[in-house]
Amino acid sequence: MSVDLFIPAIWSGKINRRLKIALAYGSAYCVNHDYEGDIAEYGDSVKIHAISDPTISDYTKNSTDLSSPEVLSASEAILLIDQGDYFNFIVDDIDKRQVQPQFTAEAMDRAGYGLALEVDQYVAGLMLAAIVAAGNDSFGEAIAPVVSTAVSPLPIHGAGQYQEVTDVTATAAYEFLVDLGTALDNQKIPRSLDRFAIVPPWLLGELSKDYRFVGINGASGNTILADGFAGNPEQNGLAGRAAGFNVIASLDVPTGTFNGTSAYKVGAGTANGKYSAVVAGVPSATSFANQIIETEAYRSHKAFGDVLRGLHVYGCKVTNASRLVAAYVAQGS
Repeated sequence: MSVDLFIPAIWSGKINRRLKIALAYGSAYCVNHDYEGDIAEYGDSVKIHAISDPTISDYTKNSTDLSSPEVLSASEAILLIDQGDYFNFIVDDIDKRQVQPQFTAEAMDRAGYGLALEVDQYVAGLMLAAIVAAGNDSFGEAIAPVVSTAVSPLPIHGAGQYQEVTDVTATAAYEFLVDLGTALDNQKIPRSLDRFAIVPPWLLGELSKDYRFVGINGASGNTILADGFAGNPEQNGLAGRAAGFNVIASLDVPTGTFNGTSAYKVGAGTANGKYSAVVAGVPSATSFANQIIETEAYRSHKAFGDVLRGLHVYGCKVTNASRLVAAYVAQGS
């Protein structure tokens, strides 16, 4: 590819497509993109308006005098486009002759995937921080004993329907999702098709051992491919539906260490236990906007080749942390 033939709109589109299908936390399954069209460059800001919930009162026919109309309070939050990532690589003339155009296309594809990982790490951290700040980082007494913290995460195993439960101290992956749904019920979040739960690959693996998730001959409603994977790898990590959730698998689930015990598969008796912070909720809790604002090519002044670079800007704001919950989990022994 010659620099003269480089068309920014085409390559931006290719990168953006890869970015969009690779996103997990930043996908439309987990955040809303309502303000995406309002940004043009780094440093832009968007005003997000919200109103309070109306008061619901009892009514009795022929006896209730209606109160004066309630004045709903309004609030405003700012979604600031304050994050930016870029790629900047050279396509050597020798490589260009040997493997072009596949080389450039694959490099752009990988750039989109890399940008998505950076976005997901940022959004995941933002979501978890907002939940912890709001005091919703455990399930609470209402649905005890499913309570978990970073110090004592909930052990999870894959045993479930049609399987022997060998560790009664651990919770089966499917039951965990059911209890996570109850946590959202307690937060007064309606059961709807837009609930999501983002899980690490190991938890998806445990969940996939349960027929209630993968189904028998597709009975669960999830698509079972020839390789046994439930879901579509080009759907933002969507693995399927379970317990009322869109179950999303991501490598960017926040992790940490704790003092392990015999109840856990990793780090028993050491300080090397590893937990994962599973976030669940609805997309309306978080606003996200992103844009690839620059893609350009030029001849390198230091080598024989074409330089390709691009800039991706984005911002995220948790506007309603009460619509999110988190649970600290670890692999059970």
